[in-house]
Amino acid sequence: MKEIFKFTQEQSRMLSEAAYDKLINNLMKYGNKPGDKQKEALKKLIETLTAMAGGEISGRIAFPIPTGAGKTQSIVAFASTLVEQGYNDVGIIVCASKVEALCDLYRSLLNEGVPPEKLGLIHSYSFDKKKAEKYLIDRKELPKGYASLPRTESNQHRQILLATHQRIKGTDE
Repeated sequence: MKEIFKFTQEQSRMLSEAAYDKLINNLMKYGNKPGDKQKEALKKLIETLTAMAGGEISGRIAFPIPTGAGKTQSIVAFASTLVEQGYNDVGIIVCASKVEALCDLYRSLLNEGVPPEKLGLIHSYSFDKKKAEKYLIDRKELPKGYASLPRTESNQHRQILLATHQRIKGTDE
């Protein structure tokens, strides 16, 4: 059985700081001007992601941060920093209720330099390249049961998995 990876205190600090810096820079690049309370909440979110990935804590934790305040971008910054810093033995899974939110997250991680072979996208929706291209241009609804990206294969070898809550529960979506 493989031993669970644990970050040292210094590794946790450095990973959290680098991810937080990337997050704030990205938010500002997108025109967001985070205030002190928003920064404080996002820093705590990054520190919690680090603690979870480093084996210090586990479970499901909710962050009451408003829509558009940086929760998803926190995940992007954290996951891409994890890869950048070479923590290849640390795997994470990110769950969302909507398949298309996972597709957007997948594209964001690619844009941050995460190699596609490190990313797994788990869903049961159909993929049609023409429908996906039209959706990405028009940003109108995809037909029911279709995703803008295909599911990935061989996910047991991928460092970052993106899956719907329903897939984790064992139902089909």
